[in-house]
Parts: sequence; C-alpha cells; structure tokens
Amino acid sequence: MPAHPYLVTLQSIALTHRGTLDSTSDVTLLRLSCRYPTPGVAAVETLKVIPRDSALPTDAELAGDLDQRILFKQVFHGPCVLTVEAVTVDNPSRFGAFLGKVLSTFAGGALGLATQGLASAYVGKATEALGGHLLGDLRAAGGQSREQDLGRATIELALPYPPTEQSLAVDLVLTKDLTRRAEGNPGRGQPHAPEIVILPTGARNGQVRLLFTPLT
Repeated sequence: MPAHPYLVTLQSIALTHRGTLDSTSDVTLLRLSCRYPTPGVAAVETLKVIPRDSALPTDAELAGDLDQRILFKQVFHGPCVLTVEAVTVDNPSRFGAFLGKVLSTFAGGALGLATQGLASAYVGKATEALGGHLLGDLRAAGGQSREQDLGRATIELALPYPPTEQSLAVDLVLTKDLTRRAEGNPGRGQPHAPEIVILPTGARNGQVRLLFTPLT
C-alpha cells in the first residue's frame, strides 16, 4: 500500500463526566497518539487542554475553528496503533512539569496555552519514545496534585487505499473507577469520608470523533 498524507482533525468530543475534582484550576487533557504511522516515525501525538470553567467545544465550534480541531498532518503507510485518552488534573504546576518533561523528547516547543476553550499544548510532535498511559505520565512528573482517568481507547488504524475521507468514532472507556468523596463527616475511626463510585472501571465515559482527510 503506497504512503499518503492525511490531515487529522477533531470532529467532536463528548464526556459524560469531566471528573469530580473541585479545584478552580482543574484542566481536562485530551491526548491523541499514533504509533508507527510510517517507517522512520516511531510516534506522533497531540495534547489538547480545556480549563475547568470552559465548556467542551460544540461540533459547530470545531467546524469553524481549525486551530481547535487540528490534531496533526501525517503520512500514513499501512496499519498503525491509535490511542485516545482523557484525564482531569487539578494542579497546573504538575501539568507544567509534565509538559516540560514530555517536550524534552520532541523536536520543537510548546504552543501558547489559552485560558479559555480548547487549546493546544502541542500539535503533531514526533517522538522516538512515546510515553505510556497519560495518567501514569502525569504522576511520574512529580509534585502534588490529584488526577482522574476520564477514559482511554487503543485501536488498530488501517486507512483505505485509494485514499478517501474517513470519519472514526472512538469510545473512551475508564481504566479505573471514577469516584467522589462522600459528603458529611467520616465515620468513627475513619480519617476520610468514603469514596463513592460514580462510574466503574470499564464503563464508557464519552466519545471522540476524528476525521481523516487525504491531502493531495
């Protein structure tokens, strides 16, 4: 199958829950990575950031704003592995440490982060050593914060030949329970109020739709 370049964009993003953290500095992170899209490229990935006080963008908003919806332009040659994951984190300094660590593996720097709406931390950066699970990468960055898994999906991607535009819906599934702290005082002998499971591990917590447009 001949190699062909594609523009990969975000058509829509929906999350049933954006987490139960209560900090005003919470951010939702959406990372999309593609492993081995073409010979000589180990991985390419993009990280999007949505502040807590910003709603998820609507389909119409994404359609009218290439800066929000663009993920990357990439040559694809044969099947590859696509991962989409979402996490919420309540400590911007922890996120900054993570971002600095991640960007040290990339050829290029971070884009400016907006304070409202869907912003790009980095777009289409190629790396030789793709990180693991986003939640684990954040915790490995050090510092004190709380993070919650909002869903993850890994699929095999095989684009058609001859190249045609393809829309792909990816369900985000929780890799660990999504919980919140029970209200009221903890019981006798308990240091904290018990955790209540909002959605269990394996539950669907949303969907991301991607559009693959061949570039001629």
